[in-house]
Amino acid sequence: MDIGLKMVELREMRQGEFDAFRSRAITDYAIERVETGEWPTQDAHRRARIDFEKLLPGGLGTPLHQLCTIFDTDLCRGGGSAWVQLRHLGGKPIAHVLDLYVAEPYRRKGYARSTMLLLERQLQAQGGQEMTLHVFDRNLAAQVLYQSLGYQANESGMAKNIGQAAST
Repeated sequence: MDIGLKMVELREMRQGEFDAFRSRAITDYAIERVETGEWPTQDAHRRARIDFEKLLPGGLGTPLHQLCTIFDTDLCRGGGSAWVQLRHLGGKPIAHVLDLYVAEPYRRKGYARSTMLLLERQLQAQGGQEMTLHVFDRNLAAQVLYQSLGYQANESGMAKNIGQAAST
């Protein structure tokens, strides 16, 4: 679909793509949780794997989850992945973007923007009214992208280290 930026298609993930996605997503999630101070390093990968398996107990076949490869139709190759969970809140269908990944060589070239716009159009065609997502505070590039697409912060989590070595 030509959405004015990149010629991108979202293709259903194949098993080999899913296996690579799963490995990368678990590792990235573990790293994020360690870097935000939420999990200790030695336990992070195990905890990330458990969270992942709770969300996708059936792998590719988990109901109400869409796992896609971001495919550049001009280059005829994949450039990333998208994971969306379909939910119903107050009777209205919404989609929650659990993971949007663009491979390093394709970053800052419109892939994420094109993918988000395509996901929005797909959800609208299904009667959806809202898309949600989570972005870590330190991911400023993603925050700028989502704000430019009209996403607004709707909650904020905060933390403070109150251990004995912490200063007030």
